[in-house]
Amino acid sequence: MVRNMLLVSEHPYRYRLHVAASDLVDLITVAGGWLADRAMAGWHVTAYIAGDHDDRPLHVLGVAAIDFASALDWRDPTALHTLAVMPDLYQRDKQIRARVRWAIATGEVEANVIGDAYPPDLPRVPTTVEHQCSSAAQAFKRQALSDAGGSAGLLADREALFSWPAIRPLPADRAPRWPTQGAARQLPVAVSMGGEVLAHGFAKSVRPGFDEF
Repeated sequence: MVRNMLLVSEHPYRYRLHVAASDLVDLITVAGGWLADRAMAGWHVTAYIAGDHDDRPLHVLGVAAIDFASALDWRDPTALHTLAVMPDLYQRDKQIRARVRWAIATGEVEANVIGDAYPPDLPRVPTTVEHQCSSAAQAFKRQALSDAGGSAGLLADREALFSWPAIRPLPADRAPRWPTQGAARQLPVAVSMGGEVLAHGFAKSVRPGFDEF
């Protein structure tokens, strides 16, 4: 079985990508290449899947599985976070929805909605992003989708997402030093999704009142 060997141990100063989805096959289909490229660029990528699933397809992509509580608990102020969620889970789960709205409203972490559309009730207008999957990411995506029981017949080499970049500047003494491979091509303005976007924001402890967003 093909396995992404860059599923490495967590480091407190690494970029961290947290993704939440209701279905593993759907997640791999629409964003598997993006997740694999982020992992290969040195990110610590974790995923919460709402339904029953086998973790092995995630490991192929270089992604670690987490539970629901961990998906919402970002209390390490030294880490640089970004959040990605699929629209159906956003609509279905109140806590996930509140977390995404808090991220976008405050601008303290980057937020992304994966797929061809985003919920219209979200604050601020997103940036439309098209990720060109690397050849390695496409191979990992195909294997992961096969292991998850999905159809790997026709897989696009480009993946769409909507992004709300963080707007709070990062202190100079915590300037990032991580690589930026696996960059995405933003439409219409080019911007790196492999690290540069996250250079403009960092996570803080979750505020007690974020449910109000």
